[in-house]
Amino acid sequence: MPVRRTVVQGESLPQIAAEHGLSPDTIWSAPENRELAALRRNYNILAPGDVVVIPDKRVKSMHVAVDQRHVFRRNGVPAQLRLQLYDGDLPRAGLAYELVCGDQTFHGTTDGDGVLTHWVATGLRRALLRLPGSPEIVIQIGHLDPLATITGAQKRLANLGYGCPISGRFDEATAAALRRFQSRHGLAESGALDPATLAELERLHDTTAHPEPPCT
Repeated sequence: MPVRRTVVQGESLPQIAAEHGLSPDTIWSAPENRELAALRRNYNILAPGDVVVIPDKRVKSMHVAVDQRHVFRRNGVPAQLRLQLYDGDLPRAGLAYELVCGDQTFHGTTDGDGVLTHWVATGLRRALLRLPGSPEIVIQIGHLDPLATITGAQKRLANLGYGCPISGRFDEATAAALRRFQSRHGLAESGALDPATLAELERLHDTTAHPEPPCT
């Protein structure tokens, strides 16, 4: 029987799908989730209180040749964690880092755009980023709210370096952060969440490339 799951803060569809042994695409494309998919568009960004219907598992069989090695890839596993680091308007390129993701620890250097990318466990909820000469940064995974919500806009502004408190209210601090964002990106300095501002917030914060996961 399908299961109805109410999303809580910190959950995303890949995490929920991993718990139920399904791929995110299988759940997201289920007819019972059509309205939610139209509302949220991005299954990585759900809001607390959203209801996701978990469909029954379907049996799938494949015909393969014997006496050969075959690789099967599970959709949505592993997950991609991608971060872009800035110092003001400049990407922090060539920066050494240590990233701790549960029992995985990665060491590397950001690319020319200040980006680091790693494949991590799908159910990961928290990571630690360590940079030279900087305090340890705690990354809460799955806590980003949809852009259409006040907290969603506030979290994006804060992540982009505009010092916006996450109050859940459209207050003067939020309006001031929006005006700084709008000024820097050539938008009308309205201090409001107008369509042009929302589109630019989404473009700068949410748009990422999605390379293929590694075969394991």
